[in-house]
Amino acid sequence: MSKSIQLVMLIVITFVSLPTHAFWFEIPSENQTITTLGKIESQRVSLDPSRINVLVWNIYKGGLLGWRIDLQRFTQNRDLVILQEGILNSSMKDELDASYRHEFTFASSFSYKSTGHATGVVTGSVATPTSTQYLRSKARELIGFTPKMTLITKYALDGLEQELMVINIHALNSVSWKKLAVQVLAALRVAREHEGPVLFAGDFNTWSRKKEAFVLRAMDRAGFNNTELKFAEQRMYVFGRPLDYIFTRGLKAKSAEVIFMATGSDHKPLSGIFEVIQ
Repeated sequence: MSKSIQLVMLIVITFVSLPTHAFWFEIPSENQTITTLGKIESQRVSLDPSRINVLVWNIYKGGLLGWRIDLQRFTQNRDLVILQEGILNSSMKDELDASYRHEFTFASSFSYKSTGHATGVVTGSVATPTSTQYLRSKARELIGFTPKMTLITKYALDGLEQELMVINIHALNSVSWKKLAVQVLAALRVAREHEGPVLFAGDFNTWSRKKEAFVLRAMDRAGFNNTELKFAEQRMYVFGRPLDYIFTRGLKAKSAEVIFMATGSDHKPLSGIFEVIQ
């Protein structure tokens, strides 16, 4: 083994062995992982199973100037708002907390030591969730060594005993397809135990052939449909492959599209109207 390879291995082993507190980020405690923002003025407690209007968007931590205008514009009539790369800085926290239409559940993947701002995934709804669960990835990014987050919420449905499960994922990026698979399969195991409809959406980071093939195959085997999107070619693509998806089980898409005129993120939002299959 050459000295250069030995040096690289030593650096990697040292980096991986460091405790979490030695890094530039912190993992929040269990009671600090979930933050609730916004207030539902209408006090709705359930969703209409015949029409569930959904927005899915990686918001890029509000890194582009148009994010706030786009968020206000594209969430106006949505029953569910499923965001990735949210950040609890003053501007985004204030924006989400000022909402009188949606209650937002923010699941923090980690927080920056330099600012104290948490980042993660956010699910908003016009109805308060009946339950909330999060899955922080066991694997870490090769670049930055941070985890990724999956948020699972459930919502009551008008006139039905079944509830809607919503899975919001920001998948690992700079890892092998096998480590991505572990994260996705963990969420699918939770979905398997749920008897009602499921909407599984977000940024799957399927930029390689193996990652894309795994996600599509795993979803199909778990009984999920890949929602067909109008203007699908306008999604965020990396190495010729799309990253963002809406998968459903027990739901039928009435319409779905990519909102290609959005400028507030490097990703384009996905939108769709769904009904529960009864």
